Amino acid sequence: MRPLLVINCAETRLQLALGLHDGDGPQVWAFQEWMAPGRANPLLAPGVQGMLAACSLRPQDLAGIACVVGPGSFTGVRMSLAFAEGLRLAAGVPLAGLAYPALLARAARQRLDAPATPLLVLTHARKGLCYVQRFHAGDASAIDILPTLDALDAMEDTACHVLGSALRQAPAAVQDVLQQHPRCRLLPTYFDHPDGESLLVAAAEADYAHAPLVPLYLRPSDAEANLESIALAKGMDPAVARRALTDLMSS
Repeated sequence: MRPLLVINCAETRLQLALGLHDGDGPQVWAFQEWMAPGRANPLLAPGVQGMLAACSLRPQDLAGIACVVGPGSFTGVRMSLAFAEGLRLAAGVPLAGLAYPALLARAARQRLDAPATPLLVLTHARKGLCYVQRFHAGDASAIDILPTLDALDAMEDTACHVLGSALRQAPAAVQDVLQQHPRCRLLPTYFDHPDGESLLVAAAEADYAHAPLVPLYLRPSDAEANLESIALAKGMDPAVARRALTDLMSS
């Protein structure tokens, strides 16, 4: 069997995993991660190159590349998808996209050995907002974007594990809300990121194709949302800047 490469740069960590997943479970050949918020670009290509070289592999030796498509950091998602697309074109390696909340839910269930317990995943979107998705048995809700405390307030009064980076943004307020839901358990920060085995298991079950990956964006980027103030600061007419951005995005 040929190995898989997995790339995750949806949040503050750049994670790379290389290995197999067969009947004996995941076999992690190499796993690296860097805490590099906004600084992953100079680490990605050398990291992959070093990982492949350490295992005496070339990009064309890979069975596929799985990449987290979001939702998450616009810069991190764009960068990792562009890098994966470059390898696809250069080495003929198929790609697969992984949704980040489902990846965290899968990792949590593996670590907890509790496949039936409902999970609520809340990852940081921007100040006061989170991406939220609920998982119960084999079902998953649609991914939504909500104020973090509203997402917690909406929880049903049932046993549930709650996890994700959004919970670390206002810990005191989160604890106040969770006190109203005593059957819900807040998981520690260890669950905020997947591990190498979880990445490989998800990659092994993904669907691969020789086509570019589509990012999973649920909101406009900060540059789009703040375009008027950015344009004014640069001495541009905001309407002209908006038309230029529209033309650029549609070309």
